[in-house]
Amino acid sequence: MDDMAVRIPTPLRPGDTIGVTAPSAGVPAVLRPRLEHCVRWLETQGYDVVLGECLDGGGVSSAHPRERAYELTSMLTDPTIRAVVPPWGGELAIEILPHLD
Repeated sequence: MDDMAVRIPTPLRPGDTIGVTAPSAGVPAVLRPRLEHCVRWLETQGYDVVLGECLDGGGVSSAHPRERAYELTSMLTDPTIRAVVPPWGGELAIEILPHLD
Protein backbone atom coordinates (compact mmCIF):
# COMPACT_ATOMS: atom_id res chain seq x y z
CA MET A 1 0.00 0.00 0.00
CA ASP A 2 2.90 2.37 -0.59
CA ASP A 3 0.93 4.24 -3.24
CA MET A 4 -1.46 5.29 -0.46
CA ALA A 5 1.30 6.77 1.68
CA VAL A 6 0.73 10.29 2.88
CA ARG A 7 3.09 12.79 1.25
CA ILE A 8 3.71 15.87 3.32
CA PRO A 9 5.06 18.83 1.33
CA THR A 10 7.88 20.93 2.64
CA PRO A 11 6.76 24.17 4.26
CA LEU A 12 6.54 27.25 2.08
CA ARG A 13 9.58 29.49 2.00
CA PRO A 14 10.09 33.04 0.79
CA GLY A 15 10.58 32.94 -2.97
CA ASP A 16 7.95 30.20 -3.41
CA THR A 17 4.97 30.87 -5.66
CA ILE A 18 1.37 30.76 -4.44
CA GLY A 19 -1.42 30.43 -7.02
CA VAL A 20 -4.84 31.95 -6.37
CA THR A 21 -7.83 30.68 -8.33
CA ALA A 22 -11.53 30.55 -7.55
CA PRO A 23 -12.90 27.07 -8.34
CA SER A 24 -16.22 28.25 -6.93
CA ALA A 25 -17.41 31.83 -6.42
CA GLY A 26 -15.23 34.68 -7.57
CA VAL A 27 -14.29 37.96 -5.95
CA PRO A 28 -16.91 40.69 -6.36
CA ALA A 29 -15.61 44.16 -7.23
CA VAL A 30 -16.51 45.50 -3.79
CA LEU A 31 -14.19 42.90 -2.17
CA ARG A 32 -11.36 43.10 -4.70
CA PRO A 33 -9.40 45.52 -2.43
CA ARG A 34 -9.40 42.83 0.27
CA LEU A 35 -7.85 40.31 -2.16
CA GLU A 36 -5.31 42.90 -3.31
CA HIS A 37 -4.38 43.61 0.33
CA CYS A 38 -3.80 39.90 0.98
CA VAL A 39 -1.70 39.53 -2.17
CA ARG A 40 0.44 42.54 -1.18
CA TRP A 41 0.91 41.09 2.32
CA LEU A 42 2.05 37.72 0.91
CA GLU A 43 4.46 39.56 -1.36
CA THR A 44 5.91 41.48 1.61
CA GLN A 45 6.55 38.10 3.22
CA GLY A 46 8.66 37.16 0.22
CA TYR A 47 6.21 35.03 -1.76
CA ASP A 48 5.41 35.37 -5.43
CA VAL A 49 1.67 35.34 -6.10
CA VAL A 50 0.04 34.27 -9.36
CA LEU A 51 -3.59 35.31 -9.81
CA GLY A 52 -5.66 33.12 -12.08
CA GLU A 53 -8.14 34.28 -14.68
CA CYS A 54 -11.02 32.61 -12.79
CA LEU A 55 -11.45 35.25 -10.10
CA ASP A 56 -14.34 37.28 -11.53
CA GLY A 57 -17.06 37.92 -9.00
CA GLY A 58 -19.59 39.41 -11.38
CA GLY A 59 -21.78 36.30 -11.39
CA VAL A 60 -22.61 33.39 -9.11
CA SER A 61 -19.41 31.53 -10.04
CA SER A 62 -16.02 32.78 -11.17
CA ALA A 63 -16.23 31.20 -14.65
CA HIS A 64 -17.67 28.25 -16.56
CA PRO A 65 -17.01 24.94 -14.73
CA ARG A 66 -14.71 23.73 -17.51
CA GLU A 67 -12.55 26.88 -17.24
CA ARG A 68 -12.40 26.63 -13.43
CA ALA A 69 -11.37 22.96 -13.62
CA TYR A 70 -8.69 23.69 -16.22
CA GLU A 71 -7.20 26.55 -14.23
CA LEU A 72 -7.20 24.61 -10.95
CA THR A 73 -5.60 21.59 -12.63
CA SER A 74 -3.02 23.81 -14.33
CA MET A 75 -2.01 25.38 -11.05
CA LEU A 76 -1.94 22.08 -9.15
CA THR A 77 0.29 20.44 -11.76
CA ASP A 78 2.59 23.42 -12.33
CA PRO A 79 5.89 22.55 -10.60
CA THR A 80 6.67 26.25 -10.08
CA ILE A 81 3.53 26.78 -7.97
CA ARG A 82 4.06 25.44 -4.45
CA ALA A 83 0.58 26.18 -3.04
CA VAL A 84 -2.85 26.82 -4.53
CA VAL A 85 -5.49 28.67 -2.55
CA PRO A 86 -8.99 29.91 -3.30
CA PRO A 87 -9.97 33.42 -2.24
CA TRP A 88 -12.87 31.81 -0.30
CA GLY A 89 -15.96 29.69 -0.68
CA GLY A 90 -16.18 26.31 -2.27
CA GLU A 91 -19.82 25.27 -2.50
CA LEU A 92 -19.89 25.61 -6.30
CA ALA A 93 -16.62 23.74 -6.77
CA ILE A 94 -18.63 20.52 -7.10
CA GLU A 95 -19.57 21.72 -10.59
CA ILE A 96 -15.98 21.25 -11.76
CA LEU A 97 -15.69 17.56 -10.78
CA PRO A 98 -16.78 16.17 -14.19
CA HIS A 99 -14.12 18.33 -15.83
CA LEU A 100 -11.16 17.32 -13.67
CA ASP A 101 -8.59 14.90 -15.06
